[in-house]
Amino acid sequence: MAATRTAFWVGCLAAGVLGALLARCDLPTQGWMVPAQAATSRDEPVPARTPGPVSIGFAQDMSLHHEQALVMARLALQRGTPAIRLFAQGIHDAQLKELGLLQGWLVLWDAPAASDTATMDWMKDAYWRAGRRNEDFEAFIAACTGSGSMPGLATAQQLEQLAGQRDAAFDRLFLQLMSRHHRGAIVMAQFAYEHAEHEAVRGFAASMGAEQRQEWMRMAGLARAASE
Repeated sequence: MAATRTAFWVGCLAAGVLGALLARCDLPTQGWMVPAQAATSRDEPVPARTPGPVSIGFAQDMSLHHEQALVMARLALQRGTPAIRLFAQGIHDAQLKELGLLQGWLVLWDAPAASDTATMDWMKDAYWRAGRRNEDFEAFIAACTGSGSMPGLATAQQLEQLAGQRDAAFDRLFLQLMSRHHRGAIVMAQFAYEHAEHEAVRGFAASMGAEQRQEWMRMAGLARAASE
């Protein structure tokens, strides 16, 4: 019963924001660079309005990615300096909303909330089928295969270490872990923008990637200020 109620409210949250997302899918996103080879041509299929393995896999694995970002952001709200707390609040609010959307899609698609594997086969399979070389994607896939986990995720030991820090020491480690976390998410978002079957997922990935690029650049500035 609790699981049913959770799914219901997540679905409601998704429905509330899905219309706004679809309305802006065709708008250019500031700061998001789309590779020339990703542009849709007359010879390429139009993005589908139904989910496929990339859309579902991205929603599942990005949900897991966001869940860890929320853990780190909540630690920052308790243990960071005021500047980091303010920054972490923005990450927390944005990613909580995005997580609701991702999980809401999975409910609407009648798909599992999480993948049963950490190897991201949806990305590997789609990449090799596409037949286009991309060094960033290949490095990401190789790292995933080697570690058995999504690149950028903090380990349990790193999260434990983060939870034991306060103030300036916490800030430094938080920025290090969250920057790495964002770099992984940006690659995943770019891949979803290029390969997801569902139009709304492509639009979401573009918007999310642009936002995380901006946050990544802000983290670089915060890290410089923390080291001075």
